[in-house]
Amino acid sequence: MKLIILLLLTNAAFAQFKITGNDAAIMGLQFTAGYAQGWREEVLYHPNALFINHPNLNRRFWDNRIQSPCGFLNMEWNADHLLKSIVTTSHIAAIVIKIGGEKKNWKQYAVDAVKYYGSYKLGFFVSYNLTHKNKFKL
Repeated sequence: MKLIILLLLTNAAFAQFKITGNDAAIMGLQFTAGYAQGWREEVLYHPNALFINHPNLNRRFWDNRIQSPCGFLNMEWNADHLLKSIVTTSHIAAIVIKIGGEKKNWKQYAVDAVKYYGSYKLGFFVSYNLTHKNKFKL
């Protein structure tokens, strides 16, 4: 039910305003952030299912339960750090693009927020449900 309400709100937002080049870029970045967050949650909370579905993955990189040695200079990147940096970078890039756009009134910003949130949740849904076949949580 929550997914249907989210899709209806996103559809209403799309119907109200045309999608400009900035909107398409921001929505693409938000979709990327949502997709990476879906992968990250799979890595953190469902590692056994991840390795059953993808048996050839490098466990040292993808398994968050394997600890790398401590220390600032010794730090090794793993999937959790990589995916979290993709999520954060995508959000920051979307904010920078939005700040550089034209000024709007608060109603237009509210509609834009619904569009961008819908894009983020769509990316999460595709990754978490379709790629990894988990149960959707809104």
